[in-house]
Amino acid sequence: MLKIIITDDHPIVRQGITELINSEPSFTITGQFDDGQLLLQSSALVEADILFLDLNMPRTDGLKVLQQIRDKKIKVKTIVLTSYASEKLAAECRKLGASAYLLKTNNIENLILIIKDVMKGETFFETISTPISKEDNQFTYLDGFLQKYRLTKRETQIIKLICTGYSSSDIADKLALSAFTVQTHRKNIFRKLQLENSNTASLYDFASKNGLI
Repeated sequence: MLKIIITDDHPIVRQGITELINSEPSFTITGQFDDGQLLLQSSALVEADILFLDLNMPRTDGLKVLQQIRDKKIKVKTIVLTSYASEKLAAECRKLGASAYLLKTNNIENLILIIKDVMKGETFFETISTPISKEDNQFTYLDGFLQKYRLTKRETQIIKLICTGYSSSDIADKLALSAFTVQTHRKNIFRKLQLENSNTASLYDFASKNGLI
């Protein structure tokens, strides 16, 4: 029996996946979670074969979950199921060990086949096109971007470092700032962009779509 975990903070998504999984007699759902922190605390994770993982979740987002799974050498195969149509975000998930990156608007009806392929060692990453409209002059574009979101150039610098994987202490060392100053910048960034604080996935998606990374 193939053991599957679903982690998504939207009940309707969990319900839809559950209905598909239940249609396959050889599959069983061993856990459902609405945030990454609860998932990482569960013993079901180390026993699961497949993990469906959303990226934008409270407390611990999907990218951090992937990092923990990789660092702890947990053998589960992860299928990222997200609304973020970002090639760079998909590439980051691949780098962190995900076996598949699917958009919630596509391929849902093919999940059973994708699960079977992933269990055979195959990967599935959708080709995603996310064109960014910029003015010809990069500096003019950046100035307009900063004005639109009321970001400072220091804040955009910190956004890039966060999305590259730097921790707050690493950023403080690199920019010769105090840890408190970096944390203050970080809070201001998430407030200005109206993103959940500490949600790296949503910040990565924002930065990718706006040409910051």
